[in-house]
Amino acid sequence: MRATKNPDKIDFEISKTYFRNTSQKGDKEQHSDDIRKLLQQNHFKKIAKRSIAKKIPAKKQSGSIAQFMPFFLVTLFVICIFVSAAWLIKQKHIMFTVSVKVENPKNGNSNSISGSSITPGKRVNPDPISSLSKKDNSSFVVAIPSVSTPIQKITPKLIHKPDKTLYNFEKNLDGWEIPYWAREKTDHVARTIKKTSYIAANGTGSLEIFTDFPKKEWTAAIVEIQQYLDLTNYNSLAANVYLPLNGPKTELRGKLIVTSGEDWNFIEMKRSVRLEPGKWITLEANIAEGSSDWQDLTIDNFITSDIRKVAIRIESYNTPYTGPIYIDNIRVLSR
Repeated sequence: MRATKNPDKIDFEISKTYFRNTSQKGDKEQHSDDIRKLLQQNHFKKIAKRSIAKKIPAKKQSGSIAQFMPFFLVTLFVICIFVSAAWLIKQKHIMFTVSVKVENPKNGNSNSISGSSITPGKRVNPDPISSLSKKDNSSFVVAIPSVSTPIQKITPKLIHKPDKTLYNFEKNLDGWEIPYWAREKTDHVARTIKKTSYIAANGTGSLEIFTDFPKKEWTAAIVEIQQYLDLTNYNSLAANVYLPLNGPKTELRGKLIVTSGEDWNFIEMKRSVRLEPGKWITLEANIAEGSSDWQDLTIDNFITSDIRKVAIRIESYNTPYTGPIYIDNIRVLSR
């Protein structure tokens, strides 16, 4: 632009573009310095708008931590509730009784609570049953936890199988026999064996052994059954033995024997029981783990879980006797 006061054509066009109101009035003599100032002001406004736009922060990202804060708070609240409930369940319960008096509908009165009483220190069922009877002064029981004393831990009691009769000789010998190795020995004197109904300790049948004991320092009559048995859940093995009334009153004794394991270990009772004429005598030995009723070893589950044979042996010590001896009710016990 020229430094003259008369605007040229370029100034006039610029004035029309940026200052329409001026062009409409027909003022063609606007000074060039005013136009220059207005242009500068417009330029600075644009620069200011750009700087302000740069200062405006960007939108928050959708995955920011602030968006997950409500979820974290709810989760923490739920965890606190479960921990509190578990702690309260472990506490001892106390019982209080609320007596409720049910008025007669004819009187037009509604149900009212007449009184309540609290009995501390008593254990109640975890799920008490609340009930209201038709009679007056009915009551119901409510259990609430007490934070005073925790519940004592109760050690579970081992439950054994019920007593079981293994052999009762009601129909036959149930597989019992005189072992072949005993028939070849001169100090074993069992001659025959049979099932009989002559006498029985339980039921109507028993096993009869016919024996021939000489007067020697030691002789025996043995009968046995070969059968796999698992007796780990029982505490005792027992059998009944009967010596007839005419039998000797001196040293005839009975003993239980078991054979166990792959090595067929022969395990006999540590003590024997004296027979009495005219009475059923019980032979019994402890077979629970740790039992010391057996010779040369302590019973464990490896022995009782793999029983291969059960035997009963009648022993004579310088006592001659020829006649029958009866065996019945061979069983295992839980006591």
